[in-house]
Amino acid sequence: MTSRNLFLSTVLATEGLYCVVGLKKGTPRQHFVGTVDEVNDLVSNLIEQGFDAYFGCAKFETDDGRTTKNAKWFKSFWLDLDCGESKPYETQATALEALKEFCKGTGLPKPTIVNSGRGIHAYWALTETISYNDWKPTAESLKKLCAENNLHADPSVTADAARILRVPDTLNFKNQESPYPVVLMATSTSMGFADFKDKVGVDMMAALAASPKRELDETTRALLGNRVSKFANIMIKAKEGKGCAQLSHIYLNQETIEEPLWRSGLSIAQFCEDRDTAIHRLSSKHPGYSAQTTEEKAAGVKGPHTCVTFEKIHPAACAECLHKGKITSPIQLGTEIAKATAADNIVVIKNETLGQEVTVEIPEYPFPYFRGRRGGVYRKANKSDAQEGSEEPAEDILVYEHDLYVVKRLEDPELGEMVWMRLHMPRDGIREFSIPLGSVLAKDKLRDVIASKGVAALSKQMDNIMAYITRWVKELQVMTNAEKSRLQFGWTETNTFVVGDREIKVGEVVYSPPSSSTVNLAPAYTKRGSLENWRRIANWYARPGMEARAFNLFAGFGVPLLKFTNLKGVQIHLTDDGSGTGKTTIQMMINSIYGHPSETMMLEQDTFKSKMHRMGTIQNMPATIDEITNMSNDDISNLAYIGTQGRGRNRMMSQTNSERLNNTSWALILWTSGNRSVHDVLYSMKTFPEGELMRVVEINIPRDTSMTKEETDELYNLMFENYGVAGEVYIQYVVAHLDAIKDKIKEVQARFDTDAGLTQRERFYSALAAVAIVGGLIARKLGLHDIETGPVYKWAINYFSQTRISIKPNNSNPLDQIGSYLNEFNQSLLVINSEIDSRTNMSSSPLQTPHRELLVRYEPDTKLLFITTKHFRDWCTKHQASYKIISDALEKDGVAQLGVKKRLARGTKLNTPAVNTMVIDTQKIEGFDMEEFMKDGNPQ
Repeated sequence: MTSRNLFLSTVLATEGLYCVVGLKKGTPRQHFVGTVDEVNDLVSNLIEQGFDAYFGCAKFETDDGRTTKNAKWFKSFWLDLDCGESKPYETQATALEALKEFCKGTGLPKPTIVNSGRGIHAYWALTETISYNDWKPTAESLKKLCAENNLHADPSVTADAARILRVPDTLNFKNQESPYPVVLMATSTSMGFADFKDKVGVDMMAALAASPKRELDETTRALLGNRVSKFANIMIKAKEGKGCAQLSHIYLNQETIEEPLWRSGLSIAQFCEDRDTAIHRLSSKHPGYSAQTTEEKAAGVKGPHTCVTFEKIHPAACAECLHKGKITSPIQLGTEIAKATAADNIVVIKNETLGQEVTVEIPEYPFPYFRGRRGGVYRKANKSDAQEGSEEPAEDILVYEHDLYVVKRLEDPELGEMVWMRLHMPRDGIREFSIPLGSVLAKDKLRDVIASKGVAALSKQMDNIMAYITRWVKELQVMTNAEKSRLQFGWTETNTFVVGDREIKVGEVVYSPPSSSTVNLAPAYTKRGSLENWRRIANWYARPGMEARAFNLFAGFGVPLLKFTNLKGVQIHLTDDGSGTGKTTIQMMINSIYGHPSETMMLEQDTFKSKMHRMGTIQNMPATIDEITNMSNDDISNLAYIGTQGRGRNRMMSQTNSERLNNTSWALILWTSGNRSVHDVLYSMKTFPEGELMRVVEINIPRDTSMTKEETDELYNLMFENYGVAGEVYIQYVVAHLDAIKDKIKEVQARFDTDAGLTQRERFYSALAAVAIVGGLIARKLGLHDIETGPVYKWAINYFSQTRISIKPNNSNPLDQIGSYLNEFNQSLLVINSEIDSRTNMSSSPLQTPHRELLVRYEPDTKLLFITTKHFRDWCTKHQASYKIISDALEKDGVAQLGVKKRLARGTKLNTPAVNTMVIDTQKIEGFDMEEFMKDGNPQ
């Protein structure tokens, strides 16, 4: 075993990691390794490159850093005796003699000794490994023992758990031309820890004082980092008779001041903010002044000297000090809060709201508030802040420990003036939120709002925060206009796109404060999980036979593009045979592009108004309603018509003769699902609902048997852990390439119209297919899925070309409407001849009597048909047919006579009044056979 290996195994514990540090002109190289062989290899490389080689005197738990907290295991105690000119010992020989006398006087055994090149390092090795809690108080007692016995060991080394010292068998390169060897001069036997502890005399008070201190948290560290000392402040106070008499004495007597006192003065100047000028102002009048010597002397000081040190050197100056017992060092008299510079105000930090790291330029706070160099909100002190009876000037006031500031003023149509704020949390990053101005001016409300965002403040601090935010608002009211808060998601007037509380712009995503309209919905449109996992779910639809599902997913990407087709909306109704084919899963998959799969979905039980409001809020994102099977026919019809018109109903304001602001406008695709056919419902309600039929695309979803239940369950559950990630990537691309995408939509639409044979009548089909295909193409290009576009395109061609044929154009005429009316009310028909028996005033017996309300009369002998005008008019209105067009056409053709008064029950025992009727002469209608109708219920 080499002498170096023997030395390291003697003074270091077996547990933990070795630390090896190389230093060269202040440049450190630090390594943590597990074996002595690795230590030797590192040391050899360092020496070859001219580095001074050091080792950690403790063993470390991890490679996270050479810190006191990481220093875990110890097997020795050590001393550093500095030797040379102006050092405690002029030569190594005198240091060794002093060490010998120290051991003799204390009863400590001879230590292991290393010649460090210039000084002496002494080690007392132990027979066992000890912990930091045992080592630290003992090292402190050893340091105290050295002072009591006049052994001038460097006190900063003896009890430093993370200390590094030179490795034996290396070189000390302080003299580059002739480096000194670092040599193991003497070894000694190890001793038990209990024995060593008895020798140095550890007491409980020392142990308690030296117990591990809690590591400073980030907030405290930042606040301490804001406090700096300026030598100029100290000297200004000294000039006023309120400073340090020691520093005044040094400054005024530079020509004759003794070296130890001058060095103590330098120790204060060296650690002040203005040290570059201060150390020379304190030295330049000395006859032997040298700027280089002053710099070297100041750099050699390890910290600001205490008042105790000053008083030992020059007691007279401290005799009548105003600050005696109140401060521990003169440097405290120069303390002030450092104000952040423009460079300090540019920070890179995680934005909790956006879920990503951002670069933020923190604005300058309104006077008298300012930001500390390391963050936090401060207020410049004024006279009223000074303590009563104190001559000391008041210190600047800490308003809040973390960065907290107003970004903008906002105007919300419901809540009025709003304040958009940012809070920087040390661990969580930026939190952004908005507060109504009314809440800012109400202490209890303000406390509740900002506490929910993480601002922890008691009563007095809340007063300061309230005044601070109010000052911000007043300044912004003078300097800027309030911006309109976003009442809707989707496209803005500047072609940016809002998703939840994020606004996606070209090249960046920024926070968008939710308004009163969007605040409850915004949390549903957040991001979670990874894009890779979401892509796995999307590729579920890449298999053959999944084209219908894939088309719907493509359309989910295409929704934001619908605005650029000039359509306001189209409905896709997913239906099946009732066997559970995954209609709801398709809707959730579409929702997961932009937000939570289910929280963004509407339910059949939601009111019709709430559905309209939701579509108005999301504006250009997918709208989904699950299971409309039990929805009333009227609501299904209204949804198909109003939902695709792009605007909810206007409403009047209460107690005023004016309309409410209508924010319910949109251009989107609405997905519904259910076992009922929407087309069938529309046919049942109207004679020919072509307008609604062309707006509703009804897609039957076939059962998928290609995956096991375990596989589908896995993907389904994965969807709820990964969502909202694809939409942001997709929209970022769309906003950056909008003009090219608009051209692509036109190109694809023209091609699709040709391939599917679509005309203007099928404009809804055309636009839907175009945005779906383009959306799918873009998403694939961005790597959001691997679904082949070709098979989906072919499926869409086949589907829409067949659908346009199945919904035939409305070629009905007025007589078709009469036939539909008679079919519906054949139980309200009286069939009776017109001739009346003069003896009885009765006609022959009725050929057919009504089973319900009497609405229609037919006279076989005259071939005249009487229809109640009012009821037929109401029927036309309900079925969106024009009574005027029908009646005018029949009258013009000479088929009908309008406004004829007729008692429909004439010739029967019923006593009914005459009503207005439309009389139709069935003899003038070719093919109209009422006798045949009475047999089979169809007049034609």
